[in-house]
Amino acid sequence: MVFLTLDDILKSHLNQIDTYGGSHCSLVIRCVCVYLVTGDWNKEIRVEKSEIELEYERRWQAMSPAEKVARSAAMLAWTRQQMAIRIRNTQPSLSDEEVRLHVALQLYERDPEVVRLIQEQLAHVSC
Repeated sequence: MVFLTLDDILKSHLNQIDTYGGSHCSLVIRCVCVYLVTGDWNKEIRVEKSEIELEYERRWQAMSPAEKVARSAAMLAWTRQQMAIRIRNTQPSLSDEEVRLHVALQLYERDPEVVRLIQEQLAHVSC
């Protein structure tokens, strides 16, 4: 068990949310809730990690940088496959290329320039 201030937790975990999600998200949400109740970023809270989180961290830290990149690439490939399956289920008439572009649209939806480029490609493919 560790006692950390909300500020320390946010600084160390906020940048990890997009990468790992899960426990980092719940920890940050917990910090924000404690802050809303106490109004104090220096408030200490008890942080306990589950055995699963500890094992995950142990395995992740034991990986080489190349293994971490390979694992991340495999997770991205799996995510793309799952997205493609959902798109194909809702729009079965799309070609493989259209499905690929729809997946890209979802992945890059926060980047307006990339979305514009993908939409241009979709217009050409759909013709």
